[in-house]
Amino acid sequence: YDGEREKEADLTIAAQFANERNLAFLLKYTCGQVCVPIKNSRAKELGLGLMEKNPSNKKACGFTVSVDAKEAKTGISAKDKSIVINHLINGGIKKIVKPGHTFPLIAKNDGVLEREGHTEASLDLIRLAKLYPAAVICELMDKERGTALRGKKLNNFIQNHKLTLIKIKDIINYRIKNDIRWTK
Repeated sequence: YDGEREKEADLTIAAQFANERNLAFLLKYTCGQVCVPIKNSRAKELGLGLMEKNPSNKKACGFTVSVDAKEAKTGISAKDKSIVINHLINGGIKKIVKPGHTFPLIAKNDGVLEREGHTEASLDLIRLAKLYPAAVICELMDKERGTALRGKKLNNFIQNHKLTLIKIKDIINYRIKNDIRWTK
C-alpha cells in the first residue's frame, strides 16, 4: 500500500503460487491490468526489454511489452493468466507471444530503496520470503465508482478477506533496519 504518493493498494501474489483460483479472486476485485514484477536479469533471459526506452516520467514503472501464453485462448481469463505467469517464471520465451494481456514489469535492482513503487515493494516482499523472485500485482478497485479502493472501503475489504495491508514505507524501514541490500 502506498499511503503517500498514490494512496492505492495492490493485491499481491507470489508468482509461483499464481493459479486459476487465486487469479480469479484477484481479477474479481481489481482493475484487471495484471502485472508481473520480475528482476531485470529474468527480463533479459526472456528477451523482454522496456516498452519505452526513455520514459518521460523517470519514476514510471518498468513496463515491458505485454505477453500471453502461446496456448492461451483469449489471454484475459484467470486460467490463461496463470499459464503465462507460469511460463514467465518456469518456461521461456518460446512459450510466450507478444503483445498480450499480461504485463511484465522490470523492478529496480535494489527494490524499494531505489524506487518506492508497488513493483519494487511486491518483489521485495517475495524476495524477503525467499520465494522465486516474481510477483503478481493488480490495483484494488472500487467497482461502483471506477476508482482505486481507498479509505474505509479498503480497510473493510482487507478485514473481510483476512488480508494484510503492508505499507511500502514499512518495507523500506525493514530493509534499512536489517541492512538488506539486493544485487542484480
